[in-house]
Parts: sequence; structure tokens; C-alpha cells
Amino acid sequence: MKNLLNKTMTLLSVALPFFRRSRPEELKAFTTLITDQYEFLIAQLQNALKEYFLLSEKIRDMHYEIRELNEKLNQALKMQCKVEDCKTREN
Repeated sequence: MKNLLNKTMTLLSVALPFFRRSRPEELKAFTTLITDQYEFLIAQLQNALKEYFLLSEKIRDMHYEIRELNEKLNQALKMQCKVEDCKTREN
């Protein structure tokens, strides 16, 4: 476990060198950068969710309309049956 922690710290030290040296300006700039990126991603996620729910509502309405049209088509087809002893024909 200690070996894993040491490797993780080494990786962080290589990837983020300012953690090793404590320079407040770099740390503040990095924190600001991460905060701005987080806010941007949250805004993008909110936009995606809004669009998703709008599209979901439109798709639901389209499915409802398709079902209604299918029912009307079935009714119209039943009325068009020309065979005298057609069992699906409605009078």
C-alpha cells in the first residue's frame, strides 16, 4: 500500500510540478483554471440536458401522433374492404 502511495505521489509530482514547490501564484492560477473549466463543463452539461429533455418531449409527441395516425389508417382500411363477406369490414 505504501508503495502504491509513493508511486501516486511521484506521478503527481511529475504531472503537477507546482505541488512539489509551493508557489501560491501558480497554485491560484491552476485553481482558477480548473474552476473555470468546471463551470464551463457544468454549463455545457446543463445545455445538453435541456436539449435532451426538449427532444425527448418532441419524440414522445411524435410517437403519440404516429399511434393516432396508425389507428386512423386501420379504421380507414376496414372501411375500404370491398369483399362482401369480409370479416374485418365495419358497417
